[in-house]
Amino acid sequence: MYRKELKYLINSQQQKVIENRLRLICQYDHYAPTNGKYTVSSLYFDDYANSAFEDKLAGVIRRKKFRIRIYNRSDRLIKLERKTKHVNAIKKDYTVITREDYNNILSGYYVDFKCTNDPVKNDFVLMQKTKRLQPKVVVTYDRTAYVLQYGNVRIVFDANLRTAIGKKDLFAMTSSVALTEKEQVVMEIKYTGYLPDMIKKAVQHGKGDQKAFSKFVSCMSFHY
Repeated sequence: MYRKELKYLINSQQQKVIENRLRLICQYDHYAPTNGKYTVSSLYFDDYANSAFEDKLAGVIRRKKFRIRIYNRSDRLIKLERKTKHVNAIKKDYTVITREDYNNILSGYYVDFKCTNDPVKNDFVLMQKTKRLQPKVVVTYDRTAYVLQYGNVRIVFDANLRTAIGKKDLFAMTSSVALTEKEQVVMEIKYTGYLPDMIKKAVQHGKGDQKAFSKFVSCMSFHY
């Protein structure tokens, strides 16, 4: 199912104002502990021509990319995700993989998932074989996330965007470079169908300008 996704660049003070309102009507995301905060790390893949990166820069209407995502640097949950975008609508499909699968992918093997009915896994292997899909960049940030209990609405605040230098491995202890200013926050509003008025009012004051900000592009631009 495609969802709409709105992005705003705000500062930490604006975040506090909006969060105070959201706490009255929303709950913390289920990935988060009691304070609603957690760390997201993603390993993005691209082909030999960096097509996903170039298509994003060119504003291609329909495009897709693959990534492997973990939370709080733990291997308890490793997700292989396929993100498809058509105009301003986003669709994310994912499947869970094992640490062994992850290690094999990083070693350059064509992974035999032994799961012919999984479209994400099958598409990933196809892209590996036909487009030489390979790991390109590690993207990490600190997230605070809220969900509206009624309706498919999610509001996230991402700060401290950084990219790893050196080995492209989610579990490697490598140095990183900050790519956003200390007070800069990316607010994303994701919803299906329509955005409820209570959410519109909660984020309305001081939300800043809507921006086509891409963490993937920011990190890829640093490396390439």
